Amino acid sequence: FMRCATAGYASGRAVACGGACYSFGHGVHGQLGHGVHELHEPQTQPRLIGALRGQRAVAISCGQQHSLVLTDGGALYSFGSGFAGKLGHGDQHDRHLPTAVSAKSFASILGDDGRVGTIAAGAKHSLVATRAGAVYTFGQGTEHQLGHGLRRDEHSPRRVQGVLADVSVVQLA
Repeated sequence: FMRCATAGYASGRAVACGGACYSFGHGVHGQLGHGVHELHEPQTQPRLIGALRGQRAVAISCGQQHSLVLTDGGALYSFGSGFAGKLGHGDQHDRHLPTAVSAKSFASILGDDGRVGTIAAGAKHSLVATRAGAVYTFGQGTEHQLGHGLRRDEHSPRRVQGVLADVSVVQLA
């Protein structure tokens, strides 16, 4: 049976009980994680995301044209549209295969090893909380949706300060 499932714009993703990831639907920006061949033909049935073979996924989240996958070891993978930096790799390039986001991006507080605990993908931005409870956001920030008090995009994960800096966040949505 499926452990969790999520829906994105014209596509879907699922994590099976054993941690394997599947995707289906339209992948014109690489959000299915199957490589460049997905850009031309829709995936009409669930297909294993081969690039994640050997990783045990525990959560998956879909944005408008991007995906986030969290592994049991606390690693974060992103793929799909890189618009506004929502993949967290420091640029705006699309990624057609799952690509690990550097754990160094999330290890900026004392005692935090950078392992991710929970994820959420918005339409054009992403949210991550480490296992220590620190919240990071990246992507489009033109409507203040990143929580940094600025109306600007962030291409790399940036820690949310203010009231969230003093609490341990355990779930994002």
